[in-house]
Amino acid sequence: MSGRQPSALVSTGLAAATVVFNIAGAATDAVPIAKQILDSAAHISAFAERIHKKREAMYTLIRKVEVYSTQIDILVAGRVLDARLQQRLTRLLSVFVKIEALVEEKLTWKNYSVKAWQKFIAKPNRAEELAAELDHVMTLFNFLNGIQLSLVIDDTAHTVADDAGYDGQAWISKFRRLRDCDVEKLDVIHKRETNTGVIVWSSARVDSQLMVVRHVESLTAVESDDVAVSRLRQQSLPAFYFEYLKNIEKVSGSNRHIVQLYGRHVRGPEAVFRSGTINFDCHLHCLRDEEGKGEGEEVAVKRLGLDASFHLSNAHGLTWVGGKAIVDEHGEPYIGLFDDIVRADSGELPRDLPIIYWDIFPWFNSRSTEETGVVEQVHDTLLQATISQQLGNGNSTDRVQRVWDIIRQAQLHVVHMTSTFPIISGNLPLAQELIMRARLFFETHVNKGDPYLEALISFNRTHAK
Repeated sequence: MSGRQPSALVSTGLAAATVVFNIAGAATDAVPIAKQILDSAAHISAFAERIHKKREAMYTLIRKVEVYSTQIDILVAGRVLDARLQQRLTRLLSVFVKIEALVEEKLTWKNYSVKAWQKFIAKPNRAEELAAELDHVMTLFNFLNGIQLSLVIDDTAHTVADDAGYDGQAWISKFRRLRDCDVEKLDVIHKRETNTGVIVWSSARVDSQLMVVRHVESLTAVESDDVAVSRLRQQSLPAFYFEYLKNIEKVSGSNRHIVQLYGRHVRGPEAVFRSGTINFDCHLHCLRDEEGKGEGEEVAVKRLGLDASFHLSNAHGLTWVGGKAIVDEHGEPYIGLFDDIVRADSGELPRDLPIIYWDIFPWFNSRSTEETGVVEQVHDTLLQATISQQLGNGNSTDRVQRVWDIIRQAQLHVVHMTSTFPIISGNLPLAQELIMRARLFFETHVNKGDPYLEALISFNRTHAK
């Protein structure tokens, strides 16, 4: 087929393009300069409809106008434009005006002669120059937005103006943006109430995959005036949440057991993470209830979480301060979902240890039973035997004796809890590396002066040699 289009087809196509640009221009009110570009494109197409014989350069120029104006319309839709983008759009508009003037130059004459028309269509050089200038300016515009024309614009990450600032510096996320229609929320995993709203983590289906979405809901309880005012004044995300997102971005993909940020909402604080969707504690309870599942698999799952925590500290200078983990459908744990990855030098470091350390070491394999009755008789007189041994060893005080004398004959509800430390039981030896990490962690974070914790540190130190 010839490289040139038949005149009738060209005229029909340009007529349709004119209608499209007129409609798009009328609908584009949010960005005035984009509307000007679309209106200019409509004028160009309208004039081009009257061209029955034109050189290939003119047709190419008109085609570029159609393509580029459509791309600009898509790119700026729903955007808050910064000064640099406004400058690029202004430059683009100036080129569109030049093209419009070229097309309109001779066609605006009321009665133009054949000679004048021939002179008009014999200007391929000017058309080629404008086409080259349009290509150049459009390339700069696309480069500023970090895209190429071959990419799908909706899959390019954008950061809106409200989310762009952190500590006075611009932060542009490289993760894709998401709209409400992209996320199908499922079941609630965890909630955390703040003075401005309730943070909710829910399982969600995104791009046919099971993920977790973090979103914020309004407080349902009666609010004080201070809380209401605080909510009205909240114009952007809090700094600590930006810090958390930056930390997640920093470690993205470096450890499979640390959650990954998948995408963010166009304007709001909502975010989607690649992560499991099952509560870690619920998963452990299921393991204990299943026949053939025991201490070995439970500690194996917990250790993966500890390995990820150690990776954060050792490789990135970050610390996991959370007490909650999450598990996927294959039993693989993930940490860092609940805004709980901070810098190691952050003032947000907790005074207490993450629960997972307690789970593996002092509180591993805990079991509890409850019984109501005479205190010295419940649980097969186990409490009676324990107190008697304590008093007999001389490790007690007169206060313990006095309390025991008061409650021993009383009818009370007694909860009995036992915990098995793996190394003591001999059933589940732990790797020396894990013990060394625990020793370091306990020595670094545990408040000194607590006899029980000091004994725990001493025990870890002994077994880590």
